[in-house]
Amino acid sequence: MAFIVLNEMREYNAHIQRALEPLNERTEIFSDEREFLERIGRGNVCALVIAIYSETVDGLFVLEKVRKNKNLESIPVVAISVLRHPLPFIDAYEKGADEYFTFPINEAEFTQKLRKLINA
Repeated sequence: MAFIVLNEMREYNAHIQRALEPLNERTEIFSDEREFLERIGRGNVCALVIAIYSETVDGLFVLEKVRKNKNLESIPVVAISVLRHPLPFIDAYEKGADEYFTFPINEAEFTQKLRKLINA
């Protein structure tokens, strides 16, 4: 099983990886939405982490696409953003995110909430 991450903001990848390490699953990070979608289509996924507001990737569109796919609807999705504004928070939940975090993420909280999602 693996955590599949869509994040083009490379400076935050180390934070994400550290937060996921205690969950003892592989982490695969993609900066390209096409590659991300191809990878999750192959299965063996614990959870998805999607950066929703970035420069070239439309994370909200990807999140919506994931949630419309019947084969993926049970996979937990965490949305992340650098924006500390209510709009991304609302957008993320409306598109189907199970959790929402802003960067820099609190790694302990991120780990704990993701653990609850994958064990639910």
